[in-house]
Amino acid sequence: MSTPVLDPGLPADNSPIFSGEMRGQFQAIENSFEDICARFLALTPLGLTVSNPPTQATANEGLVSRGGSIRVEA
Repeated sequence: MSTPVLDPGLPADNSPIFSGEMRGQFQAIENSFEDICARFLALTPLGLTVSNPPTQATANEGLVSRGGSIRVEA
């Protein structure tokens, strides 16, 4: 069985719809999504790590020392 290819011209305006034709269109769309998903899952993460991130208290201290204000919302 051949792989369906998406044809954006189908179905044509004001034309009858045929189940086999539409099934091919939907199968082509599904194949595209599966291909994109497989490529996404095959990506290798960059492996970035955060070493010694600032704490909330450290961030607040820096803000206050520059004359800013802290607003805490619950």
